[in-house]
Amino acid sequence: MQRSSLKYKGWPLDQWGLNEFPDRAFRKIVGYHAREGKRAVAYDRCQQKDNAKARRTICTVEYPLIEQGWDRDIVEARLFTEFGFMWPKSYCTFCVYSGSCAAGPAHMARLRDHPPQAVEVLALEYTSMALNENGSFYPKGTLYERVDKDGNTAALRALDDHLASAEWALYRVRRVFPAARTDSCRDRHGDSCPSPWPGCLDPHTGERTLPCVQWHGPACREPQPACRDASRKGKASRSVEVVITGTREQVAHLIRRRSQDGGERIEESTLHPLGHLRSQTLSRGTVFPTVEEVHAIAPSGVIEKQRKNFEQVWRHTCRQLRLPV
Repeated sequence: MQRSSLKYKGWPLDQWGLNEFPDRAFRKIVGYHAREGKRAVAYDRCQQKDNAKARRTICTVEYPLIEQGWDRDIVEARLFTEFGFMWPKSYCTFCVYSGSCAAGPAHMARLRDHPPQAVEVLALEYTSMALNENGSFYPKGTLYERVDKDGNTAALRALDDHLASAEWALYRVRRVFPAARTDSCRDRHGDSCPSPWPGCLDPHTGERTLPCVQWHGPACREPQPACRDASRKGKASRSVEVVITGTREQVAHLIRRRSQDGGERIEESTLHPLGHLRSQTLSRGTVFPTVEEVHAIAPSGVIEKQRKNFEQVWRHTCRQLRLPV
């Protein structure tokens, strides 16, 4: 199930349904076509999980196009018969699935037809990769490279003009990478690891049991060694801060001066064809937990963001790794 579909389609509709039908189940009609059976299976799994959490049937999901055996070709032919023109598919310029075999040519054609949107999405990818080298739209290669291969020189020239005239910023990016939870931890703790393990509390008195004291020592609610696998990365926490804004030349000069004063090495990444400038303050390790801190320059507009407890997690992990806070 695509996260974008869950966030921007499924979640708003679910909230409306819960408000309209708070005490009874409702039906949900989803327009997946006959060749999208895998999406339907994934959606059913998500709905079943929500129903199980609520301990009732919130809603049932139906797929009329799949039931009728109608694929996209049949649907488009029916729409053409009814309306007399080819109905365009709904479309997000920044969709990471636009690079699939079926969607790729149509995506390139739309970027040729709509230059402002092409610049917007190309600039988005460039900024994303400035903060995270793995932030390209596609697992293999960038959107920029595909637009270049498509011969859309107008979009690439417009991107150059946009980057030259845009306001830029120096960003400070920090990440905390915890160790991944183990299967035994999920089996014993479920969704929340800090909760006591089964057998830790007496169900009648709520007091800790003797086996719990023997297993966990004085701290039961802290994750235990068996809960974490230091060889695998867990869900990372990230903080993005704007240090200063200015022209591209100004922030480039600032990051070089800052790196020189701090004894850091400037990295000129070439993963994106236009290149990125960043400096590494703390490099992530290969054993988890670990941390990372980088400074990078990119067009301004990235929203400063971090979780409420990020600073606490950052300090705790740095102390654990004996790093300066």
